[in-house]
Amino acid sequence: MENVDFLKLQEKAQFGNAEAIIHLADYYLELNNPKLAFQTLERLSTNGDKDIYSRLAHFYEKGIGCDIDISKAKKYYRLSFDMGDEKSGYQLARISIKEGSYEDIGIYLSLGVYNNYLPAIKMLSYLYLNGIGLLKNENVAINLLNKASELGDISSYDEIGKIYYSKKDYLNAVHYFELGTNYFEPNAIYHLAICYSKGEGAHLDLQKAINLYEIGISKGHARCAY
Repeated sequence: MENVDFLKLQEKAQFGNAEAIIHLADYYLELNNPKLAFQTLERLSTNGDKDIYSRLAHFYEKGIGCDIDISKAKKYYRLSFDMGDEKSGYQLARISIKEGSYEDIGIYLSLGVYNNYLPAIKMLSYLYLNGIGLLKNENVAINLLNKASELGDISSYDEIGKIYYSKKDYLNAVHYFELGTNYFEPNAIYHLAICYSKGEGAHLDLQKAINLYEIGISKGHARCAY
């Protein structure tokens, strides 16, 4: 952190300025003093700021300047989530999955979906697609992946295409693989080539398949080379 006015930063932090508290903690991290960074967040977390709670939770989860304490990490993630932080909701969902607890996972991720937080959207789509902690629903998964693609996640086109392909709905599969191919998404290119090589959802065209495989190779897709 260049050109830090340490005294001014410390003064703002003491008066409860959340941004200053976080910057001060980051400053101590850059000085290779994680313990002091943690103590700064912990001591000044009483101002009730969601970003401070989220950062403190991260420290407890990873053991940065303190012992790892997942229960405290969840406590502070939850405080931040309850104040509207969708990223903390995602972190709670991630920890819940790791622990095999799915009771509130939909609640944790729904805020992220509402606020267009891509990691939450992708995680929730995966859970619905595979029926993990939630009732399996491919249509909901597709809707979520469409939302992800609208937010710029081009890999979602391939994922939707694979869902349709598994249902033997080859026309829709090809449509989404083509959308992904338009953005040079390697997996979509590979799967579109398969469709052309088998005549599934598109006319059988081995030359088109070869051309696609060559494009996939240029994008580093090893299975296209195979």
